[in-house]
Amino acid sequence: MRWDHAGIYSDDLGRDEGLRMDLWDGLELRPVDIVACMGAGGKTSMIMTLARCARERHIPVVITATTKMFLQQVTRYHPVIAEEYEAGQVEVDEKLKRSGQAAWFREVQFPKVIGIHPEWVDELALKQSCCILVEADGAAQCLIKAPASHEPVIPRSTTMTIGVLSLQAIGKPLSPATSHRLPLVLELLNKKAGSLIEWRDLAKLALYRHGIFQYAQGRKVLLLTGADANGLSYSHKVAEYLTQAGTDISLCIATEGVGELMRPSMVKSL
Repeated sequence: MRWDHAGIYSDDLGRDEGLRMDLWDGLELRPVDIVACMGAGGKTSMIMTLARCARERHIPVVITATTKMFLQQVTRYHPVIAEEYEAGQVEVDEKLKRSGQAAWFREVQFPKVIGIHPEWVDELALKQSCCILVEADGAAQCLIKAPASHEPVIPRSTTMTIGVLSLQAIGKPLSPATSHRLPLVLELLNKKAGSLIEWRDLAKLALYRHGIFQYAQGRKVLLLTGADANGLSYSHKVAEYLTQAGTDISLCIATEGVGELMRPSMVKSL
């Protein structure tokens, strides 16, 4: 694996070389990290990919949320459904001993599952030596978002917050179809509905105080999904914008692929 002096990995270093780095490596995750994921345009794919990476490394992992997720997204993990902490923790412990992976939610409200309380994540982190992956807000399947005042819901034990935005939003109009909580997005970006989304808008949504990193805990990483050839070029511009503006985001990562197959195509230290 080769990196340039700016801390950038990109496809021009060789496609085969890039495939050797998975998302776990790109994020520099540790086996006991508590990861909160927020934003729009690929949160669940990122979580599924990290769960696969953990499985390949034989690292115990728990998947959960402090918001809602679609039941079909987590069915493969045969999730624990428990409304009381003690009962849920016992089942999670047993699943981790048997298979090294568990998912935990409080209840099913079809077609979704309701996540656990953030305090439960904190308690579990004290009792289990594992990686916990937490989906911390919703996005109504949009590509970008701005958070409401009550979100995201971040556990205190969080060691890494990953903010997700989709590069596929660039060039599309600001609308309810592309932008979750559209009035907040418009206010944050000082733009009108119907205006085209620019790469700078993604940078601003990551940079601004009430953008996607609102209430973030621990190390902050911006993850830009959907990096085709044009998207990869925009990723470098976003990373450079953040560097010049000054930010406490430590990494900017561009990814391609969906589901469990998300992989990094650019990793830049900011």
